[in-house]
Amino acid sequence: QHQFLMFKIFQFYDSRLTRHCNMLVGDPMGGKSTAWKMLAAAQTTLCKAGVEGFQSVTPYIISPKSMELDELYGAYDLSTFEWKDGVLSTIFKQCSEDEKPTEKWILFDGPIDA
Repeated sequence: QHQFLMFKIFQFYDSRLTRHCNMLVGDPMGGKSTAWKMLAAAQTTLCKAGVEGFQSVTPYIISPKSMELDELYGAYDLSTFEWKDGVLSTIFKQCSEDEKPTEKWILFDGPIDA
């Protein structure tokens, strides 16, 4: 079981090197959260140890099914004529304003549906 998880973590790491977006898909309790948390912890540990090529990871976890679309993305309020940021746009702003040399991982934790 541990070898399979380690294999999946290495696959995730390799995929991240060549792609800007990745999906961890699987059954509940299948190890998805464990995989990304272990990779983030390993990268952060290697960075703090001074190993070249690794950055610390700052995760931002969003549960999109727990909120309305306006809460997630933001919306224009027709009564006040103002834009109100949603969770995702707020996180994007935080990431773009954060000048620390860390990787920012935005994680959508929840079911995938059409």
